[in-house]
Amino acid sequence: MLHRSRLIVKIALLVCCIQTIALGLLGWFYMQRFSAAVDERAYSQLRMVGQLIAQGELELHTLSQKTFMSELLGADFQHGMVLSGNGRIIVSSVSRELGHKADAVPGFERHWIAASAPVTQFFERDNTLVCVTRIGSKDGAANYHTVTTISTVALNEQK
Repeated sequence: MLHRSRLIVKIALLVCCIQTIALGLLGWFYMQRFSAAVDERAYSQLRMVGQLIAQGELELHTLSQKTFMSELLGADFQHGMVLSGNGRIIVSSVSRELGHKADAVPGFERHWIAASAPVTQFFERDNTLVCVTRIGSKDGAANYHTVTTISTVALNEQK
């Protein structure tokens, strides 16, 4: 009888271990999927801003309106600017930057607007996500670049 009860206890412990591992893996899998969905939504919203500007459905000056951009993006909008083809800031959410070269903005990197750069680029840095989009002409040359920065703190808390 004692041997039989020990066997039952061992089987019960084995079943509990298997269930714990299975539920842990299932939870991990769904957390990864949810995190990826949160990230993809942020990337998609930022990509949409560049597309709307390129199609003429969103005015360039909207990147200077923090409240509107936060609502449009569904995230904490930190900074936005539009650069002319020569890298000069023509629209900015920080008025003192207007008319200056983008190189003067802390954190800006010149290679973001290089001729060889992709149309849309994303950069993650210090709890922010930066999206740089080239708005081109029919020949592919850059007329403008939009630089949109959101905070990822709330997104990371969601995850």
